[in-house]
Amino acid sequence: VKVLAYQQALEDDVLYLGHIIQELHAEAMALRMMPLRTITDGFARMVRDLSKAQGKEVDFEIRGEHIAVDRLLLESLKPMFLHMLTNAVDHGIELPAERLALGKPAKGTILLAARHEGNSVVIEIRDDGSGMDPEKIKQAALRRGVIDKDEAEMLRDDEALYLTLRQGFSTSEIVTDISGRGVGMDVVKINIEKVKGNLILKSEVGVFTEIQLHLPLTLAVLDALMVSCAGEQYAIPLSSVQETIKIRSEDIATVAGKEVLSVRNATVPLFSLARILGLEADGATISGGKVSAVILKQRDQVIACTIDRNNGTSEIVVKGLGGQLKRVRHAFGATIMGDGNPALILDVPDIFASTEGVASGGLRKALQESQSLVTRGKVLVVDDSITTRTMEKSILVANGYEVTIAVSAEDALEKISGMTYDLVISDVEMPGLNGFELTARLRALDDYRSVPVIIVSSLARDEHKRKAIDAGAQAYIVKGAFEQGTLLDTVEALIG
Repeated sequence: VKVLAYQQALEDDVLYLGHIIQELHAEAMALRMMPLRTITDGFARMVRDLSKAQGKEVDFEIRGEHIAVDRLLLESLKPMFLHMLTNAVDHGIELPAERLALGKPAKGTILLAARHEGNSVVIEIRDDGSGMDPEKIKQAALRRGVIDKDEAEMLRDDEALYLTLRQGFSTSEIVTDISGRGVGMDVVKINIEKVKGNLILKSEVGVFTEIQLHLPLTLAVLDALMVSCAGEQYAIPLSSVQETIKIRSEDIATVAGKEVLSVRNATVPLFSLARILGLEADGATISGGKVSAVILKQRDQVIACTIDRNNGTSEIVVKGLGGQLKRVRHAFGATIMGDGNPALILDVPDIFASTEGVASGGLRKALQESQSLVTRGKVLVVDDSITTRTMEKSILVANGYEVTIAVSAEDALEKISGMTYDLVISDVEMPGLNGFELTARLRALDDYRSVPVIIVSSLARDEHKRKAIDAGAQAYIVKGAFEQGTLLDTVEALIG
């Protein structure tokens, strides 16, 4: 009887402790949450100033500012919102005379709205402007080599909208300080995927454009499918998992030299997860018997990946990889399992990118490369100010770029005679030739006709920006609004 009483008391204590832990967990999560208004306070003024500068009239409305979002998520959202709102004013809303001629009110509207949807936050940015023209998007993508003619003919109109998310795509010939500050929608897409979110585009020509961001409530905790692969355990975000299945070798077919699988009357490409991660050599995906596979999804794309074992689902705490491992492919974080062992959290969008031409080298190669500096591109920085050029060089070198300094335009012209650079960053006001004249000189040289040029200057008037564009610059950054992220985003958008 006493044993039963002790057992019951122990069970009650365990149950009570469980409730306490749940309450502490809820309180800890609440401490991370902040209302959306934390970052939206200055948006109305920004939209007003931008529209006024371009002679446009805009009503800007924000709904759902009380919606609470993870603090770390909010910090990453602000630059994306700024870019999308700038795009809405710059590319979406028409001039009053144009709107009246189209039968629209002279004043355009831009709406930023947030709402809860299950365990996600949905944020919409919508304008009643000119919309996105699928045909123009296809033609722009063809000109820039983003797609070929055959792919353009096969794309539906709704699919063509997503071409704007591809790296290097722009329907505008010039990236300016007003129009996105050199940050394209491809960068927005990358940042959304980094926080395990999803981006949906909707548009009708001449009527509206709507961008929907589907984001997790918190970055601290994640529901994940735990899988074993080549003797290691990995976590896959549950939001990217469609289902798990068992397959046999006879279930696999070959189409155009690629292994495929029939899943619910759909043909799905089949890959070995271990091979994508660089944990095993090429060979047959299945050698015999039944194996487990996980069906991964990303927007309208689906692939199947074989795994060694399905270990079930778990709620995990997400930890960053740190500076040394931040460039590791196919993983965006790690978690500590109940047995004390770490498990990498797989980056599903990166896995999809790899399967377009299956990754070679994979995770192990990326780990080795992260131990040494990998040059991302050669950059020539031209500025007569030692403070500015030193700051720009330190930012770029810290992010893997090889940087050469020139103290004047004449010095720059001398340096390019012996080397071809991937990018030139120049000041405007310098002794001798100025930055506009240097840019024009570069455009006259065969080797530098297509090399991107970024102007970084304290001159903030539109006439200076137009002069830079006319000279051949791709981007213009005002020193007064200079931020490390602005420079890096612009450089990455131009040369990767």
